[in-house]
This record gives sequence, structure tokens and C-alpha cells, in this order.
Amino acid sequence: MRRTALGERQKAARRQMKALNPVIGRKLAEMRKLDMEAEKLVHEADTEFQKLCENWRNLASPSAEKQRKEIKHMYNRALALSNKKVKLADDMYQTVDRIVVQLDIERDGLRDALERLIDERKETLAQFESEPRRKRRTTQNKKSMSEDSGKQADAFEPFDTSKLVPDIPVDPNEPTYCHCKQVSYGRMVMCDNDNCPIEWFHFKCVGLNASPKGTWYCSLCAEEGDHTTKRKSDGNSEK
Repeated sequence: MRRTALGERQKAARRQMKALNPVIGRKLAEMRKLDMEAEKLVHEADTEFQKLCENWRNLASPSAEKQRKEIKHMYNRALALSNKKVKLADDMYQTVDRIVVQLDIERDGLRDALERLIDERKETLAQFESEPRRKRRTTQNKKSMSEDSGKQADAFEPFDTSKLVPDIPVDPNEPTYCHCKQVSYGRMVMCDNDNCPIEWFHFKCVGLNASPKGTWYCSLCAEEGDHTTKRKSDGNSEK
């Protein structure tokens, strides 16, 4: 059941990235096209403007006035194309930002699900190791079965499950919290001291399994003893 949830989260993340590639590709291609059209118009307008300046003696003629209007129109069209390109770039940024936010959510969910799976496996191993071995049977066949069972139990030695949690890369600009100086993930608790230099802590880092009742201070603020509470209501905040 847990493995299915992990697999679904991984598939969802891959789908997000797969859907992002063609969208970015189309927008970049359209931006390049707009840029080329704008540059072409500016080049043509500059050329016509140079010709107009060379014939400065005829600037008051009707043909010169018409030429000035055409040059102005070309510059305006180039400006409109540039504005459209900027709008496309902004849309692309918003699209990427939404995907990144969703991937951050999937990353946190994947980490939590994997940690729960590891905790379950550790509990299962602990229960298995604590079970007494079967008593030896009187018959040779039953004795052999009991010995084999004992050997299998000995084979399950404790292992470092912390290595199973992947080191998921995070945004270097994302703020960090807690004593561990890591980003926000899982369940977090807030110190009730107004002047707490850290403020937010991960449940596991401060040894909590459930939300504390009433006011709660981190070890640093608890040692100082001078507290200015942030909340008057009972209970604690979770991030």
C-alpha cells in the first residue's frame, strides 16, 4: 500500500516535468519568432529614417510626411512585438513557477511517505527479532525445522535505514529552519517565545510525535528562562 503511494507520487512528478517541456518549447519558439520580426522592422525603419535624413531639403514635402508616418508605424509595430514577447516570457515564468511549487509539494509528500514506510519496516523487524525461538521438537524433522527457523531469524540483522531516505535537492534560496538548518518539510512546531532566533522546528528534531498542548518552548529559549509568548490561546501552531 505504501509502495503504491510512493509510486504514484513519483509518477505524478514525472508527469509534471513531461508536461512542462513542450509548453516551454512552444513559448520559446514563439518568442524567437517575435524577436526576429521586431529586429527586422527596426532595421527597415532605421534604413528609411537614414534615407529621410539624407533628403533633408525635402522634409516639408508631402512624400516626406508620408515617409515619416510609415517609419513611425514600423517602430510602433516593433514595440508591440517586443511587448508581446515580454508577456510570453512572463507567462512562461508563471507556468514554471506553478510546476516548481507542485514539485515541492510532491517532494515533501514523497519524503513523508518514505519515512513512514521505513518506520513501519523498522517496527516489523523489531517485532520479528523480539519473538522467542520455537522450542526444539522431539522428532528429528521438527528439530531441523526449528533450527532452520532460528537461522533465518539470525539473518535479520539491524541496518541503517536512514540511508534509504534520498537526499532530495532543494532550492538554494529556500529558507531554512530548526536546529538542523534544513528546509520546511513534514510536521513542524513553532516556539512560543517572541524572541526565539529560530522560531520553527521539525517534530523529529525536537522529539515530538504529536502537537504539544499549551505553550511550548525550544531548548534554547527554555534555558534562557525569559519568555514573551506569541499566543494567548491554548495549543500550538504547526507549519
